[in-house]
Amino acid sequence: MLIGVWRIFDGKVEREFRLALVFCALLLLIPILQLIPLPPSLWAFLPGRDEIVTSYRLLGLDLPWRPITMTPDATWFGALSLLPPLALFLGISQLSFRDRRRLSLVVLAVGITSLFVGLLQVAQGPASPLRFYEVTNPSEAVGFFANRNHFSALLYSLLLLTAAWTTNAATAVSSKPPNKAYNTNAIIVLIVGFTVLVALLGG
Repeated sequence: MLIGVWRIFDGKVEREFRLALVFCALLLLIPILQLIPLPPSLWAFLPGRDEIVTSYRLLGLDLPWRPITMTPDATWFGALSLLPPLALFLGISQLSFRDRRRLSLVVLAVGITSLFVGLLQVAQGPASPLRFYEVTNPSEAVGFFANRNHFSALLYSLLLLTAAWTTNAATAVSSKPPNKAYNTNAIIVLIVGFTVLVALLGG
């Protein structure tokens, strides 16, 4: 992530990513601002602070400086949870268009494999040898994951990638005469979309 930030300041990021990077910075700034300690004259009048103020007064304690957030630990964890996706976005922003395109194909390939594994898991039932974890959702498709929610996250990610590839294939076919490469691309996209739809309906 630090390397990605350094490359941004070095001017090695495409212009269309700059606005998105500003949005990411603002997103990370939200929990950080909530963690800044405020004097009692400010936080004591915020909504939901009456019980906290009463507790300090009953104990005979002076009101300390407190942040806006009611749960600082949870806010810290929330801020830290933003780092992996932001680091991933920074890394992707360093790639060329061709490299991003190839990477999306790798994600699609792994995702489609996981989809087929999930369909086989449902077909074979709870005793399927393709369920790789002891603690899992035994009657539902989980693919390479242990939890159906993570598998669902993969599905909606694949839907976005499939939509992007479908748009790309349609644009290519409409702007140039169809050839074998375009037809193959369109067929692959249709198969991906159909597989995702079947998996969603089956899950």
